[in-house]
Amino acid sequence: MVTLKRLISGLAATILCTAATGQTLRAQASCDSAMTQMAMNQCASKQATAADGRLKQLIAELVANSDSSRAAELRSVQGLWTRYRDAQCRWDSKMFESGSMQPMEYAGCFGQLTEERIALLKHQLCEGGGDCEASRKYDNRGRTQHR
Repeated sequence: MVTLKRLISGLAATILCTAATGQTLRAQASCDSAMTQMAMNQCASKQATAADGRLKQLIAELVANSDSSRAAELRSVQGLWTRYRDAQCRWDSKMFESGSMQPMEYAGCFGQLTEERIALLKHQLCEGGGDCEASRKYDNRGRTQHR
């Protein structure tokens, strides 16, 4: 029985460490020059802020190019999506609660979900919903993915 407890305990620790390491490496990939946790946190935060700015710009452009009914629907849907993203990232980063990695994990999740939202919405700028010059300005140029 003691051996089984040790095995389960060791397995759980390995899984947690592996998950934490994988998430850290993915978040750090585009912040290779960051050498401290504080620098990695700041880099991830800057990336998330930049993605959020691009999303806000995209939403404004979509609203400007929509009739009033469609614009109101987009604002409503976007408000719901924003609440989802924020709640998901709080939950996702809770594994690192009170740890120095929590801000990086939150920012990485925030940035990743925001990039996914941009990728989903940017094609609404194009006739027929495809790829066009208007959508390409919102491309994720060289940014790494969190997950």
